[in-house]
Amino acid sequence: MTISGESAVANGFRGAGSSRAQRVQPTVLPQPSTDLGGPLGQPVLLLVGPPGAPAQSWVALRVRDRVSGRMRQDAVVIPTVAGQRYVVSMFGTISDWVQNLEAAKGDAVISHGGSVHVRLVNVAPDERPPILREYVRVASSGRKHFPLPVGAPLAEFAAIASQYPVYRIEAPPR
Repeated sequence: MTISGESAVANGFRGAGSSRAQRVQPTVLPQPSTDLGGPLGQPVLLLVGPPGAPAQSWVALRVRDRVSGRMRQDAVVIPTVAGQRYVVSMFGTISDWVQNLEAAKGDAVISHGGSVHVRLVNVAPDERPPILREYVRVASSGRKHFPLPVGAPLAEFAAIASQYPVYRIEAPPR
């Protein structure tokens, strides 16, 4: 049997034009990650959070993408200091949602059960140390991205504060 041209490739045969066309093995595509940090695990994190984290501290942060204009969603931890709630970037300034948030001028939506439109206001680096220390305490999954352990002195958090953006959650202007 001889199979020729493009139809050979389309039908999964190699060696078109020869009398011994061979069947091409299908390519095995990688399976989606089942890791809780992967794309399929994120909805689980949004619903229950990682083991050991208080459910109220994990929320979905939605920010408009600076390139596509679509809303992008990330799971974030909300530390509370002196009654005020904050969002911290565990990956520092390279985090995509930080860049999107800056482009959106702080306009975001926070979801945990229901959705709330908010304004995220950048906190000055000299005000960040107590917020970062609280973040490291409550964000068990974010600790590995910080060079400091839980309970480190505020002075040590002050030394890295400019590397980790912090945003105060406020109601949007009317």
